[in-house]
Amino acid sequence: MKSYCVRCPVLTTGFFASLGPPSKKIVSCLMVYSRYRKHQILYHEGNPADRIYALKSGLVKTYKTDSSGQEQLMGFVKPGEVFNLEHLHNGHCAVTAEVVADSEACYIGGQQLHATMAGNPPFALEIIKLLSQALALSQDQIFYFGTKRAKARLAAFLLGFMPVGAKVAGVTIEIPVTRREIAALLGVTLETISRLFRLLRDGGVADADGRQVTIIDPARLRTLAE
Repeated sequence: MKSYCVRCPVLTTGFFASLGPPSKKIVSCLMVYSRYRKHQILYHEGNPADRIYALKSGLVKTYKTDSSGQEQLMGFVKPGEVFNLEHLHNGHCAVTAEVVADSEACYIGGQQLHATMAGNPPFALEIIKLLSQALALSQDQIFYFGTKRAKARLAAFLLGFMPVGAKVAGVTIEIPVTRREIAALLGVTLETISRLFRLLRDGGVADADGRQVTIIDPARLRTLAE
């Protein structure tokens, strides 16, 4: 296994964590490591897709652009996650991916992955299982955002930026997008987002100051997200 793969969240706790040691070694051999700077575009919506990316550190946002040139935020990629998987079935990027904070990521060439899977059926079965799990998780997320109230969606959004395992009160996180973008992502109005932040502050759950949010009561925030 390559040196930069050791303790990598992609292989240890993220997307590829459940692979067996032989398959992890194969993935490690296929990966090409690189560093990316803030605002760098990894790929554009609609362009031919020939790479799958795995984020080691940093943050990436994905968005679509409408006919008027306005960006619609689609989500964030966090360390340990694999993205641009959509190209496996249509060969084109479904969204644009932009680096929000200086990041480390690896990519795997699509043709290389296909060839490796074709020549190694046990590896292919493990990858197919992972993709099925990813699809199920995506469907669960769609169901969650379609059925939960706005306050729960905002709570879940904030929890997504908390350090893994953080339970101590007073943790301050930085949200890398505007409130308008949060509103668009969660499917509510800007006024609703402002009102919800006030409710979280008045309720002693979280206090926002610009893009910095202090989580006053992590346990209550988790309860709100349920």
